[in-house]
Amino acid sequence: MSDPAPNPELLRSLGRVVRGLSALFWGLPIALYICVQTAKSDWIRSLGYLGYFPAALTTGLLFYGLSLLGHFQNRNGSGASPWIARSFSA
Repeated sequence: MSDPAPNPELLRSLGRVVRGLSALFWGLPIALYICVQTAKSDWIRSLGYLGYFPAALTTGLLFYGLSLLGHFQNRNGSGASPWIARSFSA
């Protein structure tokens, strides 16, 4: 008995979800640590605006992960969430 061929669009979409979750999983603790250290330390002020670059970079990693998760396709094809679509169906 052969398995049906996987949907390439679904596999591409699941790949984005995995990359997005991975970026959030690694980016959130790193961003928390770097942003707290940026706020606490005095030597950052001596570097001027360049000292805020690591915090902005790690926050950008979080934005990248969230944007990848935002591209995940839903099953019903409409723009609404599947939970909202089920709750309003008759």
